[in-house]
Amino acid sequence: MAEQRDGGPAFPVPANVNPDGAQSGMTLRDWFAGQVQADDRLVKCVRAMDDSALEIFALHPTLEREEHITEVELTDWLALPTQVQKVARRLELEARAIARVRYMQADAMLAERSRRAE
Repeated sequence: MAEQRDGGPAFPVPANVNPDGAQSGMTLRDWFAGQVQADDRLVKCVRAMDDSALEIFALHPTLEREEHITEVELTDWLALPTQVQKVARRLELEARAIARVRYMQADAMLAERSRRAE
């Protein structure tokens, strides 16, 4: 059986409430990610990124080294016909990047929790 890395259920339901024993609802990882404050420093860093860095961080999380960045096709911001489309693209990328940051923080919380339990 694969090791569970999501912390298990955030709010477990007793077996007598859920007779089949299945857990439903969010995981502890999801709950941790949702608890990150909107004024978090990492979120502010995301919002301060230039457009290209933001796009790489949001859409290409597996790129680890700078030389691979040239292999990525980035948005041609000057080709977007309206300011509204530029803002919409920027907000879409920020939302993805913020979600990534929140789950990175949740994973760090779970790792620390696991380390302390040992």
